[in-house]
Amino acid sequence: MLNRDRMVLDACLRGRMPIATVIGGGNDDLEPLVERHGLVFRAAAEQARLHGL
Repeated sequence: MLNRDRMVLDACLRGRMPIATVIGGGNDDLEPLVERHGLVFRAAAEQARLHGL
């Protein structure tokens, strides 16, 4: 999922497209859910740095 988020965010930033994220829920325990939610923030921070934002 992290690589998917990186690719999508990179494509949006390269194309100067607005980005909105929606983080899904699930029936998991809290810890795995929090870890998955953190991936989009990690990818966004990485891409922001790579794109000079």
